[in-house]
Amino acid sequence: MNKKFLTKLVWWLSIASAIALFIVPIIINFLFSLSGPNFLSINDWSTSDAISYFGAVLIGAGTIFLGAVVFYHTRDNENANTKRPYFEIPRVYYWVDSFARLWNPMDGAFNHTFNEGNANSFMIFKNGGDGVAHNIQYVGFEPSEGENPFRLTSEGNFDLSFDLKPEVYSRIIHIYYQNIVGYAYSQTVNINVTKEVSKSGELSYNARLYISSQIPLGMNKYNAKTGAYKVK
Repeated sequence: MNKKFLTKLVWWLSIASAIALFIVPIIINFLFSLSGPNFLSINDWSTSDAISYFGAVLIGAGTIFLGAVVFYHTRDNENANTKRPYFEIPRVYYWVDSFARLWNPMDGAFNHTFNEGNANSFMIFKNGGDGVAHNIQYVGFEPSEGENPFRLTSEGNFDLSFDLKPEVYSRIIHIYYQNIVGYAYSQTVNINVTKEVSKSGELSYNARLYISSQIPLGMNKYNAKTGAYKVK
């Protein structure tokens, strides 16, 4: 749940409960202390009446809190699933003598054995969701073409070029985007490179690349003025 929403909800319920538990009983006691033929015909406030009142206040506060939580989750799910975009990587290529050749797809990832001669690669991103991805931004990666952020229609695609380093390392590229109502999501592209030495002593490197599943971030995460997402 959104921490700001929860903080406001607890704050206002605390104020309302404090008024109901402390201020209202004082007023009731004052009214009971009044007498006269023109005033309300009410009996004294007994201990059982007070206990019933406090119990009703606490139950009411709990009911309001749970109702607000259910309402928030329902609205949040509706926003999250409205024309939801989703990124996939259907292909990854490497260059050899001006020809693009495919990385090897395996177990939901892509693998490539390389050296300095075939380290230059590019990956294809596809919007496999049913809505437009707005304000796409990737962090940890310099854009090869176009603007950052940008938008991509459903079934649309774009590519990112990258050079593999002949060394052991891990790299994470964060991708942020939102749907038509402004609900934000994130995914990560993970690149892991390991070293391998053959029996003959030849050195090579193995790269493995995959994209993570989608993580919902919530509403109002994109700042149009700075062009960045507010993500902790």
